Amino acid sequence: MKTNRILTVTLNPALDRIVRSGKTTIFPGGKGVNVSRALKALGLVSMPLIAIAGTSGRRLSGQLRDEGLPPVLFILRGKTRTNTTTIHRNGMVTRIFESGPVWAREDVMRFKKFFASQILGARIVIFSGSLPVGVPSSFYRSLIGVAKRAGAQTFLDTSADALGEGIKAKPFLIKPNQEEAEAFLKCRLSSQRLVKKGLRSFLKRGMKMVLLTLGEAGLVITQGEEFLWARGPKVKGHTVGCGDAALAGCVAGMMAQDRLEDQIRLAAACGAEAARSIKPGAISKKGVQRMAGRVRVKQF
Repeated sequence: MKTNRILTVTLNPALDRIVRSGKTTIFPGGKGVNVSRALKALGLVSMPLIAIAGTSGRRLSGQLRDEGLPPVLFILRGKTRTNTTTIHRNGMVTRIFESGPVWAREDVMRFKKFFASQILGARIVIFSGSLPVGVPSSFYRSLIGVAKRAGAQTFLDTSADALGEGIKAKPFLIKPNQEEAEAFLKCRLSSQRLVKKGLRSFLKRGMKMVLLTLGEAGLVITQGEEFLWARGPKVKGHTVGCGDAALAGCVAGMMAQDRLEDQIRLAAACGAEAARSIKPGAISKKGVQRMAGRVRVKQF
C-alpha cells in the first residue's frame, strides 16, 4: 500500500568531525543523514538507511537515535569513516575524507536483497553521496530500478561515474552541483543560457525534475515547463550540508504539493539556514521561514 514514507539511503556515512575556533565536535554525517536531519526539522519523518561498520559505526547510529532519527542498519566489516572539516576564521573550509569500509562482492549482493525488503510502501527514496570502495559505479542505477519497480519516486544526489550510471535509470529528480553537472555534460555552465541548455539536456535523458545548486549564485530548478532561479540572502557560515538541506526543502515542498516557485524558495531558504549551523544539514523551521522571505525567485 502506498504511504508517505520517505527513505534516505547513505551507503558511505561518516562521523563528521568539525573543527571551528579551536573547538571540536562530532556528529553523524553523510549526505542522506543530513537530508533526514533537515526533513525532521521541517516536520517530515524519514527513515535513514545506512551502512555501518565497527565501533565508529555503532557510535554514529547511537547518536542518530539520540537525535530522534533511528536508522535501519546494514552491517559491514571494517570501520565507518571519520571526515574532518575545519572551518577557518576567514570562512574558508578544508575537508579531509576517509574512504570507509571496503565492500566485498557478497556485501553488494546482500545489500540489494536488504534494500528490496526495506522499500515496500515507500513514496520517495533518496540516494545520496559517494559509493564505497568495492561497490560498482552502476550500483545506484540498479537500486533505482528496484525502487521504481516498487512504485517509489527516486531522487539521486551523487557525482562522477555514479551519477552518469544513475542517470541511465532515469530517476525522478537529480540534484547535482555545478561542478558535478559540468563534469557530466562536459561543458561550462557559465551563463543563464548555458544553464538552461544543461537542464534541458538532463531532461532529455529521462529525468522529470532537476535541482541544480550553484553555490553563491543560488540554485535552479525545472520540471520541463518552468525554469526558475532562486537566490537566498548572503549568510556568514559554511557550505557543508547546505545542498542536502536544499534537497530536503524541495522534497518537503513536493510533499505539500506546492507550486514549483514555492518548492525552490523553500529549498533556497533551507540551504541558507543550514549555513548558519555547525552541524551539517541542521536547520530550524522558524529560521527557514525567516530566510524564505528573503529569497528572490525569477524565471529564466
